[in-house]
Amino acid sequence: MVSVSAPPDLRQRADYTYRFNDRVARHGWLRLTPAYSVRIVEELLDRHPEAKCVFDPFCGTGTTALSAIQRGTDALTIDLNPFLVWLARAKTARYSPESLTAARRAADAAAHRAEDRRREAPPPPAIHNISRWWGSTELRFLCRLKASIGDLTEGEAAVSDLLRVAFCRTLMRLSNAAFNHQSMSFRAARPRGLFEGDAAAVFRREVEQVLAGASQDPAGSADVRHGNALETVPGTKESVDLVITSPPYANRMSYVRELRPYMYWTDYFRHSRDAGELDWRTIGGTWGIATSRLSGWEMDSRPPAIIAPLVERIRSSGKTHAATSSLTNAPAESLNARIQWIKKMACGYRNRERFRTAIYFHLGGLDLFPDSSPFHTNS
Repeated sequence: MVSVSAPPDLRQRADYTYRFNDRVARHGWLRLTPAYSVRIVEELLDRHPEAKCVFDPFCGTGTTALSAIQRGTDALTIDLNPFLVWLARAKTARYSPESLTAARRAADAAAHRAEDRRREAPPPPAIHNISRWWGSTELRFLCRLKASIGDLTEGEAAVSDLLRVAFCRTLMRLSNAAFNHQSMSFRAARPRGLFEGDAAAVFRREVEQVLAGASQDPAGSADVRHGNALETVPGTKESVDLVITSPPYANRMSYVRELRPYMYWTDYFRHSRDAGELDWRTIGGTWGIATSRLSGWEMDSRPPAIIAPLVERIRSSGKTHAATSSLTNAPAESLNARIQWIKKMACGYRNRERFRTAIYFHLGGLDLFPDSSPFHTNS
């Protein structure tokens, strides 16, 4: 019998999670729980010092792109979420001293306007049960602050981006949100409401935090694109040397839920339906409209004749109950998609038997080395 050594003792590495990023300048501008640590990217880049351009097809908060350009390596990245595209562009941009001075001046003026109770507060965004997020005093302050930033930074893109990042940080500082798990929850007891002056001081502190990171310009440049990674790839005139990414967890964790307050306040969401639509497009959805879409789900293409009977059996197995009929499309669609991929990679099959063998090989879990596996035992 071949002995197998015990696996090493594994422990949780908080420095490999989003928590590590909170202390690293621009990387800590806004929190997103599924984001991975800048330390992981740094270690991977250290192993490939020859890389001149790094590609991340799932941009997220821009961790990979920012890490690359900070050491002089160019980056190309893509994301389907427009808010994350804006955030990644803001984090990877270069800011002139003049822009930083103008941002500080505009922030001070915006804070003065927002803490003036005589100013009428514009209506808040259409977030469901918004009073659970913010007390009435904080909510009025944030509405006045958002309007003031828009008025004072019109036509100044760099200044606007910096103050919008600081605004996003402020709205979470003033909220009742508690980050007690992978997504977002609320404190059991709402703290006493702040006075407008206190809220303005919070905003000013967040502005200084953002400007400190913005003052350190990266050496490389990043191309942040809005698009679908499943459809958009670098063009023929572009080349990348290294791919560092973390694909989303399909149907497992809603990235939109944690970003929802940011996206409403920055006008990327106008209605509750917008969140469900984006969740569906990014990860297949976990709630709301995403789940209701299953009722109308149909396969994109006809399966090959050699597996058509199997697909039909899977599809028809749910017809006995209307509530489950739509769900049984999922394994059929998955199976067909994988077979279509096999066919595409081989540029088609002239021989039916070879096509059948390829399906069995790729989808049947065949073991190429059944007798030489380190876990194989002989009695």
